Amino acid sequence: MLFGALFLCKDLQKSKIFCTFGGAKVMAYVHLFHSKYTDELMADRLKNDTHSPNPARINGVVPQIDDWYELFDVKEGDKLYLKPEDRIRIW
Repeated sequence: MLFGALFLCKDLQKSKIFCTFGGAKVMAYVHLFHSKYTDELMADRLKNDTHSPNPARINGVVPQIDDWYELFDVKEGDKLYLKPEDRIRIW
């Protein structure tokens, strides 16, 4: 879902948040783990790979990054929205 949104986002490179460290982190992370799976490959990965499938690595992580919300104008009610108090804070 997120990677598809990347291509739908108009004038992304003109966005001020894209030029920030946080925006760059979000985009780099999405590019790192973007992939498409056939149903057969996904079933094989779920059965045989100890790592989470890439869609889970993206959609499970980026909602934790505050800059994600401004970069893609994510609002309460959107599929990947998390309330600020529900986002993981490690440091």
